[in-house]
Amino acid sequence: MARSKDLGFFWGETDFYIVEGPENLPRVVPVAVSSVGESDGTAVDDVRITALIQKGLREARISSTQVKLSVSSGVIVRSFLLPWMKAGEVSGAVEFEVKKYLPFSLKDLSYAYHPVPVTQEKIKKLRIVFVAVRRDFLERCTRILEQAGLNVVFSEPAPLSLVRALLAKKIIPADQIIAVLHIESTAARILFTHEGMVPFIREFHLKAPNSNVSPDDPQLIKTRLLNEMHNSLEFYSREYARQRVTQVVVLSPDPGHPYGQWLKDDLDITVTSVDPASIAGGQNCPDPIGVLNALGAALAVEGRSRIVFNLSRKAVPPSALMSAINAFDIRQYMKAVKTAVVCALALTGIFALGQSGLSRLQKSEQDLTARQGNFVDMPVDDVQSKIDKNDLKLKGYKNIVLKSDSIQIFAHIPALLPEGVWLVNFNVKSAAPAGRDGPAQARWIVELGGYAYAQDPKQEIRLVHELIGRIKKERRLARFFTNVNLKNIQSQDMDGRTVVSFNQICT
Repeated sequence: MARSKDLGFFWGETDFYIVEGPENLPRVVPVAVSSVGESDGTAVDDVRITALIQKGLREARISSTQVKLSVSSGVIVRSFLLPWMKAGEVSGAVEFEVKKYLPFSLKDLSYAYHPVPVTQEKIKKLRIVFVAVRRDFLERCTRILEQAGLNVVFSEPAPLSLVRALLAKKIIPADQIIAVLHIESTAARILFTHEGMVPFIREFHLKAPNSNVSPDDPQLIKTRLLNEMHNSLEFYSREYARQRVTQVVVLSPDPGHPYGQWLKDDLDITVTSVDPASIAGGQNCPDPIGVLNALGAALAVEGRSRIVFNLSRKAVPPSALMSAINAFDIRQYMKAVKTAVVCALALTGIFALGQSGLSRLQKSEQDLTARQGNFVDMPVDDVQSKIDKNDLKLKGYKNIVLKSDSIQIFAHIPALLPEGVWLVNFNVKSAAPAGRDGPAQARWIVELGGYAYAQDPKQEIRLVHELIGRIKKERRLARFFTNVNLKNIQSQDMDGRTVVSFNQICT
């Protein structure tokens, strides 16, 4: 039997979007129910919405019944710290702490949370990421979908679905902290995400309420956008002291609008502008973000990711809490084990080296005593002093160069340097000790090191090889050495410019 395809459903303010696709390669099939309008929540209204959903499913020939729901209305996201505690104590602590941040009772919410182990000032703590929507709204959505023949097995806030879709489309990396700026016609939303979680969301209007200035005034929009982005980045840096936002991704329905350029000119962070319609599969729909939300919900798979917020589940399973909390202990335990192993190996190595050194000293003492022979009564220091003096004299005699014509090397090689190449190391030494009367054809070892720069970085390596070719072809240098070899070459940054450093040897 063919495996059922994952089905994602985005419940928007005025439109719904459905995405059906296989697990490995999701295929976007949006079904826009554009006649929903402002829902009044009555039974008649629910029947009308149910009929529209059923019609959309029939027209798209969608047969799957297991649906994963993404909702955008009344989303609550909070993040706060708790002291380190056992897994069984987390639930009660979260319910107590979250009441400080909510104006209504937890009984009115469908919520989920995830504990993230952190260390602050060498003290272990738990950072709780809490997400929720109004319970009556989620129950109504679930009831309507069930009346349409669908079984809701998973539900989550739309920002988490959007982030999952961006990860799947490789728009954002999972291992970096990204700020996603979603711009609509008159409002905007900033999502901070890391490892698929969204611990912080900031929503704002591009035009201040009760303002007499036109909402289309570019300078007003620019000023408000930059202020909100700065405030959000500053808040995040204070709340997460060890984490730094590395990139801002701008999702705008108007690709030609300079939102991204404004941020690039103002922020010291990489800014990337993305057209939501292009990553939503090029679908002809009024809200490509809605399609991405449905796609992200369809890709949610519990059990394959430790970080999943399922609002349809009655409570956070103990296994999820234990896996999160114990992961911290395991990492600390592994660090301790690694440290102990390294210390044990170091002590073993020190002991072995000590024994080896002692054995060498004992053997050296025995050899020295045997070599002394009849001079055993002579002090060892006197014997060694005479040996050292004779060795130094002999080395000095051997290294005396009676005749040298190396001046020609220093004269010819600089003249061969191509434009853009300079030397910082120029060493010339004799390849072998000279004879008493001097060699007829002296041979030398020449070591050259320097840099090459060109307007086109691709030409810098060519300049290095051009220098080698010139040295090889220079007849006046042929009698000094026959081989010219490149030891190493690499590109590096020097004062904001890309140069190539090289080392070569002539023998």
